[in-house]
Amino acid sequence: MDLNLMINDPLAKLKEGGFVEKIVKSHLEKTTESVVSDSLRSYSDFGKNLSKQVE
Repeated sequence: MDLNLMINDPLAKLKEGGFVEKIVKSHLEKTTESVVSDSLRSYSDFGKNLSKQVE
């Protein structure tokens, strides 16, 4: 029993089908959304400055 083959063959098929790229894209989208959201929150430096400008 070759454990490397048991893992590598299905992984290669997932990669060929674009599954790995889809997962990476999904996580990048979620991370980017989270970073932007955190950066624009009311307690962020940007949010605080925006509040001061509005006042």
